[in-house]
Amino acid sequence: MTKYTVNISARAIEDARNIRRYFRDNASEAAAQKVVSALFNETEKLRALPTGRPIAHGVGDGTKVFRFLKKWKYKIIFYVDEEEETVIIAKFFHSSQDPQKLIEDSQNW
Repeated sequence: MTKYTVNISARAIEDARNIRRYFRDNASEAAAQKVVSALFNETEKLRALPTGRPIAHGVGDGTKVFRFLKKWKYKIIFYVDEEEETVIIAKFFHSSQDPQKLIEDSQNW
Protein backbone atom coordinates (compact mmCIF):
# COMPACT_ATOMS: atom_id res chain seq x y z
CA MET A 1 0.00 0.00 0.00
CA THR A 2 1.28 3.45 -0.91
CA LYS A 3 2.11 5.79 1.94
CA TYR A 4 1.34 9.34 0.85
CA THR A 5 3.15 12.44 2.01
CA VAL A 6 0.91 15.12 3.54
CA ASN A 7 1.61 18.77 2.71
CA ILE A 8 -0.33 21.65 4.21
CA SER A 9 -0.96 24.64 1.96
CA ALA A 10 -0.25 28.22 3.00
CA ARG A 11 -4.03 28.83 2.98
CA ALA A 12 -4.62 25.96 5.43
CA ILE A 13 -1.78 27.15 7.67
CA GLU A 14 -3.41 30.58 7.77
CA ASP A 15 -6.72 28.89 8.65
CA ALA A 16 -4.97 27.07 11.52
CA ARG A 17 -3.52 30.36 12.76
CA ASN A 18 -6.98 31.91 12.73
CA ILE A 19 -8.48 28.92 14.56
CA ARG A 20 -5.70 29.11 17.14
CA ARG A 21 -6.24 32.86 17.58
CA TYR A 22 -9.99 32.37 17.98
CA PHE A 23 -9.60 29.75 20.70
CA ARG A 24 -6.83 31.64 22.45
CA ASP A 25 -9.00 34.79 22.53
CA ASN A 26 -12.27 33.05 23.42
CA ALA A 27 -11.20 30.08 25.53
CA SER A 28 -7.57 29.47 26.48
CA GLU A 29 -4.12 28.77 25.10
CA ALA A 30 -4.57 25.13 26.10
CA ALA A 31 -7.82 24.88 24.11
CA ALA A 32 -6.18 26.58 21.13
CA GLN A 33 -3.30 24.11 21.21
CA LYS A 34 -5.63 21.13 21.61
CA VAL A 35 -7.84 22.04 18.65
CA VAL A 36 -5.06 22.91 16.22
CA SER A 37 -2.99 19.86 17.22
CA ALA A 38 -6.02 17.62 16.74
CA LEU A 39 -6.62 19.01 13.25
CA PHE A 40 -3.01 18.48 12.23
CA ASN A 41 -2.98 15.00 13.78
CA GLU A 42 -6.13 14.14 11.86
CA THR A 43 -4.39 14.93 8.57
CA GLU A 44 -1.97 12.09 9.30
CA LYS A 45 -4.82 9.63 8.70
CA LEU A 46 -4.63 10.65 5.05
CA ARG A 47 -1.23 8.98 4.58
CA ALA A 48 -3.07 5.72 3.87
CA LEU A 49 -5.92 5.57 1.34
CA PRO A 50 -6.84 9.27 1.06
CA THR A 51 -9.03 8.57 -1.98
CA GLY A 52 -11.36 6.60 0.26
CA ARG A 53 -12.68 9.84 1.73
CA PRO A 54 -15.88 11.56 0.48
CA ILE A 55 -15.72 13.99 -2.42
CA ALA A 56 -16.34 17.67 -1.60
CA HIS A 57 -18.81 18.33 -4.41
CA GLY A 58 -18.69 21.81 -5.92
CA VAL A 59 -15.30 22.61 -4.42
CA GLY A 60 -12.59 23.67 -6.87
CA ASP A 61 -12.64 24.54 -10.53
CA GLY A 62 -12.97 20.97 -11.75
CA THR A 63 -9.27 20.38 -12.43
CA LYS A 64 -8.76 18.53 -9.11
CA VAL A 65 -10.97 16.22 -7.08
CA PHE A 66 -11.30 17.72 -3.62
CA ARG A 67 -12.22 15.44 -0.75
CA PHE A 68 -12.80 16.01 2.95
CA LEU A 69 -12.18 14.54 6.35
CA LYS A 70 -14.19 15.64 9.39
CA LYS A 71 -12.92 16.40 12.87
CA TRP A 72 -15.53 17.78 15.24
CA LYS A 73 -17.23 20.62 13.36
CA TYR A 74 -14.29 21.12 11.00
CA LYS A 75 -13.85 19.81 7.50
CA ILE A 76 -10.32 19.26 6.33
CA ILE A 77 -10.48 19.88 2.58
CA PHE A 78 -7.74 18.22 0.50
CA TYR A 79 -6.80 16.80 -2.86
CA VAL A 80 -4.44 14.03 -3.91
CA ASP A 81 -1.57 14.35 -6.36
CA GLU A 82 -1.19 10.72 -7.45
CA GLU A 83 1.99 11.35 -9.47
CA GLU A 84 3.77 12.81 -6.45
CA GLU A 85 1.97 10.48 -3.98
CA THR A 86 1.08 13.56 -1.97
CA VAL A 87 -2.01 14.76 -0.16
CA ILE A 88 -2.35 18.53 -0.17
CA ILE A 89 -4.42 20.04 2.63
CA ALA A 90 -6.17 22.98 1.01
CA LYS A 91 -8.38 24.34 3.80
CA PHE A 92 -9.65 23.89 7.35
CA PHE A 93 -13.32 24.86 7.24
CA HIS A 94 -15.72 25.18 10.19
CA SER A 95 -19.28 23.99 9.54
CA SER A 96 -20.75 27.24 10.89
CA GLN A 97 -19.25 29.10 7.94
CA ASP A 98 -21.25 29.63 4.77
CA PRO A 99 -20.62 26.59 2.53
CA GLN A 100 -21.34 28.70 -0.54
CA LYS A 101 -18.37 30.91 0.37
CA LEU A 102 -16.15 27.82 0.45
CA ILE A 103 -17.37 26.83 -3.02
CA GLU A 104 -16.86 30.35 -4.39
CA ASP A 105 -13.42 30.79 -2.81
CA SER A 106 -12.27 27.39 -4.05
CA GLN A 107 -12.71 28.37 -7.67
CA ASN A 108 -9.30 30.10 -7.43
CA TRP A 109 -7.41 27.17 -5.88
